Amino acid sequence: MANQIQIIRRAKAAPMLGVSINTLDRMVKDGRLPEPLRFGPRIVGWREQTLLDLLKMREVQSCKA
Repeated sequence: MANQIQIIRRAKAAPMLGVSINTLDRMVKDGRLPEPLRFGPRIVGWREQTLLDLLKMREVQSCKA
């Protein structure tokens, strides 16, 4: 069975990253989070792996601090 790519929408991505939706939008605007994939004019989301990689990177950076 092939692996399916999971798409995480804004409402689920924000708590996954521990931020509000407004902060999530600011993170995209200032480049801390990549642009979401667009599936329609009002439907956006990120690949689950993209968000997991971001969390892992934040964890590594906090360990270095």
